[in-house]
Amino acid sequence: MCNSQKLERGNLALEKSMKYGIEIRVIRGINVDDSPTGKVYVYDGLYRIVCCWMDVGKSGFGVYKFKLLRIEGQEEMGSTMLKVAASLKADSVSARNHGFFNKDISMGRESFPVSIYNDLDDDQDPLHFEYLAQPIYPPAIQDKFHGNGRGGCDCVTNCVGNCCCATLNGGEFAYDANGVLLRGKPLIYECGMACQCPPSCQNRVTQKGIRHPLEVFRSKETGWGVRSLDLIRAGTFICEFSGIVLTKHQTELVSLAAERLVHPSRFPGRWAEWGDISDVFSEYVTPRYPYLPELSFSIDVSRARNVACYLSHSCSPNVFVQFVLHDHYNVAYPHLMIFSLENIPPFRELSIDYGVVDELLGKLML
Repeated sequence: MCNSQKLERGNLALEKSMKYGIEIRVIRGINVDDSPTGKVYVYDGLYRIVCCWMDVGKSGFGVYKFKLLRIEGQEEMGSTMLKVAASLKADSVSARNHGFFNKDISMGRESFPVSIYNDLDDDQDPLHFEYLAQPIYPPAIQDKFHGNGRGGCDCVTNCVGNCCCATLNGGEFAYDANGVLLRGKPLIYECGMACQCPPSCQNRVTQKGIRHPLEVFRSKETGWGVRSLDLIRAGTFICEFSGIVLTKHQTELVSLAAERLVHPSRFPGRWAEWGDISDVFSEYVTPRYPYLPELSFSIDVSRARNVACYLSHSCSPNVFVQFVLHDHYNVAYPHLMIFSLENIPPFRELSIDYGVVDELLGKLML
């Protein structure tokens, strides 16, 4: 039998918050297709309760109602940003009523468009570089591509746990069935061109390219930044650092000319944070396999680059570098793949820990 609500539990907590002027946080559940559960919860900010009253509900019984007012001076509500992102995805051109906008600076080289938007000034710097969706390796490395010198798996269907590629990864695959990274490792071996498994294999993720539409945008704080128009699920592959790969000797020569270089060895091991459950499981051990040697190569992005070069620096980043091999198996030259450290809502700037922030990095980001 249904009865009218009483001033207890949640209702009592809200009434006390109103009485003592305690701010409350509002989190909304919104139906979206990108979430595995069909729903995503977004933070809409701090509110004050200004009044409450007893009213008659739809079933005819008394219910408590509360009036909330949002505190001024906060960032846009998460629910609002989801709606804005949806409208931009539906019609990106007409939704940009001022500033400079280019729908796809990759010119179709990526699996999803990479747009550019600047409503602050006249700078169009990202358009001045050749867009490289994949890095270009030195000829000596290219000769070892496509699995030459190492046999791939002979799986006829999608790979399973006893596959030789799983063995290379320590006896387990790095991704789940949805392509989400289960935990970070020093190095990940994906199935490559020498493998017999189909493209649908769960061990083929980063080689398929970006999975969300990205946007390079002009920022007051970081110069240029990167954001997504989609909700990015934690552990999802985002993009790859791309440019001209230089050997150690080439790096030393090019450095003298003060070119813009990305040094893989400088990135902190943030991959170890993804999947770390040591706070709840004291016996958890950070993966030390597959083995990754000290890296001495660099990526020259002074003339050709991709969207990853505009990721801003942060000591508390929301994305990280995971080293991956798939089209060649020279451990000294892995791919620099970018994964999300947390659930990232639309329009949230993507930030990475470069490890060493110096004048050279400043030239790269501006």
